[in-house]
Amino acid sequence: MVRGSRSRCSRCSAWSERVHSRYQRLLADLPIAGQLVKLRLTVRRFFCDNVACESKTFAEQVEGLTRRRTRRSEPLRMTLTSIGLALAGRARESGWPRRSGSGRAETVSCGWSGHFLTQHLGR
Repeated sequence: MVRGSRSRCSRCSAWSERVHSRYQRLLADLPIAGQLVKLRLTVRRFFCDNVACESKTFAEQVEGLTRRRTRRSEPLRMTLTSIGLALAGRARESGWPRRSGSGRAETVSCGWSGHFLTQHLGR
C-alpha cells in the first residue's frame, strides 16, 4: 500500500491532511504474458486548504504510476509512446498490424492496433 497521511495539491503544491472522500480508480497497466492488466486503486480526495488555490479538492497520485485525468499507468503510457515513435506514426501505412486471412487487422498480443497507437501519439 502506497499511502501517507498527507498529499500534495497538484495545482499549488500545498500539503493537506484533510481527506474529502475516497473513490475507485481503474488503470490499464502493462500486459503480463500477453494478458491485459487492470489495476484497481482506492484513491483519496483531499481538501486544499490554500485560500489562494483555485482547486478546492484534489486526488492523490502515486509517483511513477498515476497521472491526473488518465486511465493508463505511466509505464504503459511510456511504452505506447515508444512503440508509436519507433513506428514514426506510420503504423497503418507500413502494413502494421498484419492482415489475417479474414482480412481483419491483427493487433499486438496485448490488443493495441496501429490505429490506437497513432491516436495515442496525437494526445
